[in-house]
Amino acid sequence: GDLVMLQTSSLELALNVAAIDAVHFRRGEGGISGDRTYGSLRAFAGMLEDLEASLATLLFDFAPGTYAVSTNPAPHEAFLEADDQLHHVVTDGIGAWPVAESLPLRPEAGDAGPEPAAGLWWRNDHYEATVAPDGTVIAGEQVLGRLIVSEEAGDTYSEASGRQLAVLAPAAAPVVAARSAAHRDVAYAALWEDGERRVEARVRIRFDRSPLVQWRVDLDSRGANLRVDIEWLTRRAGRIAAGMPFDLVDRPARDKDLLPRDLPPTLASILLGQRELNQVDVFPFRDVVSVSDDAGSTAVMARGLRAYRASTDGNVRLPLRRSVEWLTAADLADRVGDAGPFFYVPDAREERTVRHEVAAAPAAPDPADPALRALVDNYLNPPLIVRVGPGAGTRRSWSLWRAPVPLASLRPDGAEMLARVFNPSNQPLPLPEATPETDLVGRITGMATAIAPRKIVTLRLQAGDGDVSASVPAPSSPVIDLLTPPMWRVGDNLGRPDPAILAELADKIAALAPRLDELTRQIEASQGADRMRLQHRFFVLKRESLELELSLLLNRRKQEQDGRLTRAYLYEPDAEIAELGLALNGLRIRRRIYDYVVQAL
Repeated sequence: GDLVMLQTSSLELALNVAAIDAVHFRRGEGGISGDRTYGSLRAFAGMLEDLEASLATLLFDFAPGTYAVSTNPAPHEAFLEADDQLHHVVTDGIGAWPVAESLPLRPEAGDAGPEPAAGLWWRNDHYEATVAPDGTVIAGEQVLGRLIVSEEAGDTYSEASGRQLAVLAPAAAPVVAARSAAHRDVAYAALWEDGERRVEARVRIRFDRSPLVQWRVDLDSRGANLRVDIEWLTRRAGRIAAGMPFDLVDRPARDKDLLPRDLPPTLASILLGQRELNQVDVFPFRDVVSVSDDAGSTAVMARGLRAYRASTDGNVRLPLRRSVEWLTAADLADRVGDAGPFFYVPDAREERTVRHEVAAAPAAPDPADPALRALVDNYLNPPLIVRVGPGAGTRRSWSLWRAPVPLASLRPDGAEMLARVFNPSNQPLPLPEATPETDLVGRITGMATAIAPRKIVTLRLQAGDGDVSASVPAPSSPVIDLLTPPMWRVGDNLGRPDPAILAELADKIAALAPRLDELTRQIEASQGADRMRLQHRFFVLKRESLELELSLLLNRRKQEQDGRLTRAYLYEPDAEIAELGLALNGLRIRRRIYDYVVQAL
């Protein structure tokens, strides 16, 4: 995930649910942070405390200095920003090493102002690239990092992208925001407006000695029915491989193997729920999407994003924002069936600042090469930079394990460590030496010399060149300062219910009441199949009415909070909401039963 894991702590769950939580934020130069009060922020705070405690245990007997702590088995070289410096980090697997060098980060201000970035040429051992006036990165024939605004006609279940509205262009010429002997940072701000709809982006692009070009996009918007994607025109028309949990899978650009809208009776009587039509061209992924041809590969990787679209000519898009207002929309062109309740959800407009972190390797390793997985893991889970204060310690490094295999988790087991590793490739991954393999609870089952293709195994590791897992900080332990703490990347939710839409909900509820009364009279006067059909129609309309009532009630409660979202609102039971929700749940069950009853008549 987004946090280096020492004792298997992870912030990914907290970051993924942050968009529906209630918190107050402040924006600083280092990113978005917040008062850790409720929900996922409380989990975030607890995990950060666990991380700092783990570092204190790990580094208590280290000599004063700045160190890089890595939980990736693959060796890594990186340039990481912290404390107004760029730290040159060289690690050799899981362990802690002194920082090789620290370079001044901020350039001196010149009389002529910031240096223009357009035409900046960057070359390292992996790629050559330049920055275009529109803020995109040109690497050979590849055009990387376009921000595209489009119409969005979908809902929270399904997307339905429409016409392109704009390519977000810099409001002023991109500039070199920071430099050192090993890197350049390019920055620009972009704005698009159309009536009440607006998209703002603050973009920072980093070039350094690594194979990656890195983007940091602080994205904000107002209004509904729009989307923002970041696009890479790789010009590679060939294989598309997408990362998935413990795997890397080949996929087509689109899937047309779907059932038609009109089904034969044997299927129509069964498949009554939501299903996609025509084609699917948006797929899930985790961590990386690679496109490759005979000339090479380009890899796109992202923290926290989980969907992509790729074309047959090598264009890759990641959706950064889909701003909608309804949990379910009716009559989508590419979906049929009962998708879910028709709730008004203004929070789904995503009217908040979110920091997105994405990267591309213009000349990436082949998807079958373990080096690609190592590159991805080291980007998503970079070493932590830690400063150790004065103390009695003399240790300068600690090495646990080095191997060309991905690590899923690492936890102490007495004086040893249990490492959960996997092999996403079709070839065995050899281990540097024979290592005890265990079951899930740590009992040794044999010796492993390689990880077989598509396998997940647990290995027992020695504590390296010192039994750190069993160490206890002494009273004179030095102060440990974590210079690169995980950053909370989600800003305050500014979306509010629209009073006009709430009035429309109330009007629809009132309009349904006489229709339900009339159906009740018709049911009482009917029998047989006609009664069944009328009863089904009653349940359909009654469910719709209860959905509208619950949606209206939930949004009125939100209106009362005016964005504050107190503890009572979040956690204390609301009797009226509970009663209405229970009634709706019962109606949904009865309606679904009658769906099948009527289908069989």
